[in-house]
Amino acid sequence: MATNYTENYQLPIWAADDAFLRTEFNDANQKIDGALAGKADTEAVAEIKAQMGGKAKIVAGTYSGDNQTSRIITLGFTPKAVMIWTSAGRQEYGNSAYGGLALLDHPCNGLFSIVENGFQVYESDYKHGNSSPYQYYYLAIE
Repeated sequence: MATNYTENYQLPIWAADDAFLRTEFNDANQKIDGALAGKADTEAVAEIKAQMGGKAKIVAGTYSGDNQTSRIITLGFTPKAVMIWTSAGRQEYGNSAYGGLALLDHPCNGLFSIVENGFQVYESDYKHGNSSPYQYYYLAIE
């Protein structure tokens, strides 16, 4: 039987004149196995968190048009891309535009553009990014 044990897991440490017991080996191996399994799980969770940090964040939302010529929709982050549709799924109708896609440095043809912490919509004769009574849907990608 061991006369000394490790500090953290209480694993047996045998002195030269100690007798060996099979149960001590089995108990020690169970403790080691449990400790390694916990460490592996912790490392797997840390790796998943690191991978998730690099993924795109997608936010969906709505706003109601109010006919102002210019209006900022605040998101709390500056998106890399924004897509807009009316609640009817409309992006164009006749000569008029109601939605589309804007990228960070590429506004959507005078209809809307990405600004710091959100996007800015515009309302004019044929560009209807803020037209009442329309409800607009958007997807913003960070």
